[in-house]
Amino acid sequence: MANKILDLGAKKIDLNNDDIPIALIYFGRLEVRSWEDLFFSAVKCLFLEFPDVINNLCSKDPTQILYLRTTSIEMKSPRRIAPIIFLETHRTPIEIAQALRKIFITAGVVNINMKIEVAEKKINRAELEEIYSMPEKIEIKKSAPSENISVGSADLEVPTFGSKYFILRGEKFGPFANEKMRYVELLKNLAKIFPDEMEKCAGKHINSQHRVTLVKGESYLYFREPVMLPNDLFADKGFEDSELRENMKFFLEKCGLKFESVIF
Repeated sequence: MANKILDLGAKKIDLNNDDIPIALIYFGRLEVRSWEDLFFSAVKCLFLEFPDVINNLCSKDPTQILYLRTTSIEMKSPRRIAPIIFLETHRTPIEIAQALRKIFITAGVVNINMKIEVAEKKINRAELEEIYSMPEKIEIKKSAPSENISVGSADLEVPTFGSKYFILRGEKFGPFANEKMRYVELLKNLAKIFPDEMEKCAGKHINSQHRVTLVKGESYLYFREPVMLPNDLFADKGFEDSELRENMKFFLEKCGLKFESVIF
C-alpha cells in the first residue's frame, strides 16, 4: 500500500496525530524516524533558506506557535537550529504542520514546496524499520560549531538544498540555499587562495551602496552581519542579493577571475 503524501501548501491537510512520518520532501527526500526528527529537519532546511525570517520570528515571538527560542530552558526536547536558536520538537503532528506553514507565510512564500510522507496504515516499530532505507541505527555525527549552523551531537545531519553553485580551480561548491551562503563560502575560499589580493580589498567602498564590505581585524564591529574569513579578514554579508553579486564580481576580478566563469 502506498504511503500518504501531505502537501503543506494545501488548504486542508489530512493529518492525524497518530500518523507516522516516513520522510520530509523538500527539493529532495529526507527519511526521518519520528515527528521530532521531521520538525527539526524541516525548520533547519528553512533556516538555511530563510535565515532572516527564522531569526526575526525567534526574537519577536519566543512563541507558543513556532516553538523557537533563544534558550533551551524548560524545553522537553530541544534541538539547536543555530548557535542561539533552539526548537522545541516535542509537539504534536498537527502543531508541527501549523508551525511550518506559519514560517512559509511569514517568509512570503506563495507556492509551498514542502510535503510530508506518512505511513498509509498504522505500523509497529519492526515494520517501520523495514520501511527505512537508512541504517538500522541512527548514525551519530558530531558537528563542530560554525557561524552559520551549530547542531547537537545527537542531531541527524540535514542535507543542504538549493540551486546555487560556484566553481573555483576546478572544484564545484554547493548547492547553496541562498545567495548569502554562496557569498560567504566564496569569500572564505578567495581569502585562503588569494590572501594578498583579498587583503588589498579591505577597507574599500566597492558597491553601489558605498559601504565597506571587507576589513582586516576588529573594525568589523559596525558590520550588519559580520562573518570571519581566513587571515583575520572579516566580511559583511548584510546586503541584498544584487549587492552580493556586485561584491562577488569585484573580488573575483581583483583575484584575476571572471564572474561568469565562477558563479552559476
